Amino acid sequence: MRLPIPPSGQFQNQGLYIKANPKYAAPTSSSTAITEELEGTVLGHRDGHGFVQRDDGDGDIYLPPNEMRAVLHRDRVRVRVVRMDRRGRPEGRVTEIVERPKQPIIGRLLQEGGVWLVAPEDKRYGQDVLIPKTQPGMPRRGK
Repeated sequence: MRLPIPPSGQFQNQGLYIKANPKYAAPTSSSTAITEELEGTVLGHRDGHGFVQRDDGDGDIYLPPNEMRAVLHRDRVRVRVVRMDRRGRPEGRVTEIVERPKQPIIGRLLQEGGVWLVAPEDKRYGQDVLIPKTQPGMPRRGK
């Protein structure tokens, strides 16, 4: 059964509906959070997605795997909530990496095709870390 869509603006003044694109939805407390940027710490997950633990202590913001490609576990980031995912969690997009932690990444050092990589032991990192050729103190085989 389809319900009729109310005419544009009919119930908006009473706070009963908010307009989201051409559809109407019940207002939520997080509807205003979609436009604001927040800061927090990235918590990676071994499955490839992650969360931003907000500084203000409110609920975490979900980061899909495509957003986790640009950040690492424990990075401090600024994030913008772009939508609510299918589970009703706020889903974010990273707008800026504020700070990278100074702690070393522990893992296996690999050389593949002349390129050095660190494969982190902590699976929350989700990706290997490339070591630039110009990095001082480059590792040498057997040391």
